[in-house]
Amino acid sequence: MTEDTNKNEGKTPENEYLDGRGKFKEGNPGGGRPKGSVSITTALKQELNKIVDPEKKKTNLHLFIAILLKQALKDGDYNTQKLIMNYVEGMPKQKMEIDAPPAETGQAVDNLLKNVNPKTKEQFNALVSQIFKGEDDRSGDNETNA
Repeated sequence: MTEDTNKNEGKTPENEYLDGRGKFKEGNPGGGRPKGSVSITTALKQELNKIVDPEKKKTNLHLFIAILLKQALKDGDYNTQKLIMNYVEGMPKQKMEIDAPPAETGQAVDNLLKNVNPKTKEQFNALVSQIFKGEDDRSGDNETNA
């Protein structure tokens, strides 16, 4: 350790709001935003809801959306398009892929199911059979339609 670290060892920061252990003293407001103040989010919402064109009843929010749409559609800004789609449709769900060959995958599932209740194992196997039976049916349909 350096000399500076040793000098501060065992000391708490000297602050009128802290006790000897570095905790806030009784009755201290504890910092943070003062009562009655407005958060950034609230202030932005208030500004967006202000009417800027009384005749057309347009708010800052209408203008903001118009600018976003212009950027996305007319200017072709990919990042703005992506932002809008993520808010409208939600983020795409990630797909999970299994890289192991089917035999190894089956072995891994069997290893996981060793300590499972036999009835649960039967239900699981039935469900897996249904799923793969459905895939076999679909692949057969595709071959006949091709």
